[in-house]
Amino acid sequence: VSSVAAGEPRAQRPGGPTRFEQKMQPGRAYEVSFLSIEIEGWTDLVERHSAGERLRALAGSFLELVRSTAHAYGGEIFHWGLRGGLVMFWTRRGYDHALMTGLKVLHNLPVFNLDPGQNPLGHPIQLRAAAHDAVIVFQLPVDQIRSDDLRFVVELQRESTEADELTIPRRLLERIDERLRPHFQFK
Repeated sequence: VSSVAAGEPRAQRPGGPTRFEQKMQPGRAYEVSFLSIEIEGWTDLVERHSAGERLRALAGSFLELVRSTAHAYGGEIFHWGLRGGLVMFWTRRGYDHALMTGLKVLHNLPVFNLDPGQNPLGHPIQLRAAAHDAVIVFQLPVDQIRSDDLRFVVELQRESTEADELTIPRRLLERIDERLRPHFQFK
């Protein structure tokens, strides 16, 4: 269901402890939703723009776009690198919030690309995004959390999503708010 690493250090979560780290209890299972979102063709960008300062500025602006949009929908950065990463939504109906975040980031991308303060490369970037729900067993540090669903959402985004698309599995399509369904088509 779809809607229209090289040069990268080990991924991390920017900033201090998140709200979910403060509220969740280690060893306990939680149903959450993830949005996997990355800049399309990051390796090519690294090769073409070897003066890493502009790439770091782009990566920082992209992180801020995703973080601020996700925050408005109750999401928090879970795992992040220069090219993008994972946002976790852990409130009720988090999957709807993950989709709204992904759709809004994609909708705001043309303006992001026009602003040289946000995209200093001089040409537009494209994104790929995927959302999926998951059950995780919470533990600290969070980079030790493993889940088949977590791996699946990253694979869905990297392997089955075209540029400037948000992809979700059919299972998630059946659960989302009916107002979001028209934004997706079977693929």
